[in-house]
Amino acid sequence: MPRHLPAVVATVAEALAVPAPSAAATPHRHVTLGALTGIVADRLATADTVAAAKWRTGTPVDDPAREAQVIAAAVAAGRTAGLDPARVMTVVRDQIEVGKAVQRTLLALWRTVPATAPTAPADLADVRPRITALTGDLVSGLARDDATLRAPGCLAEVAAAVATTTATHRLDPLHAVALASASRSLCR
Repeated sequence: MPRHLPAVVATVAEALAVPAPSAAATPHRHVTLGALTGIVADRLATADTVAAAKWRTGTPVDDPAREAQVIAAAVAAGRTAGLDPARVMTVVRDQIEVGKAVQRTLLALWRTVPATAPTAPADLADVRPRITALTGDLVSGLARDDATLRAPGCLAEVAAAVATTTATHRLDPLHAVALASASRSLCR
């Protein structure tokens, strides 16, 4: 683990309510899980564009019909990959809920400090294919990393992966907390 990450790992582990993994106890599974938490981070980053589009149009954050479509597609892909539909539903629902929390936070910031609001046009039609692709990648990652996600100490491994992803993606505090929150349900 790079020298600058132990403090981040401890903070994320605390947020996930797990003990921070020691270098000796972590067999570097977090590197593999880093691909998965990277997908989660990339998916959460789309919330900024979604929020900007909703800011521009005044559309509500909640979109139950669209959310149901995303979950149904993920569950279908999960079945094909041999995953438990309830598990896929839980993980994807968590991604959606945390993404909506990011949107609400940004919208509140922009209402409070209008100068920080986006000025460039944003369109949901432009970002939806990216969300769909990342959700598919997430389901594939759940299938690929299933054994690791079932292993004892998974939450500690996810905490280490979240810390690494936070550093490599240079996430701001909002997105770092969102990543930790959205990653909690990855472990079985």
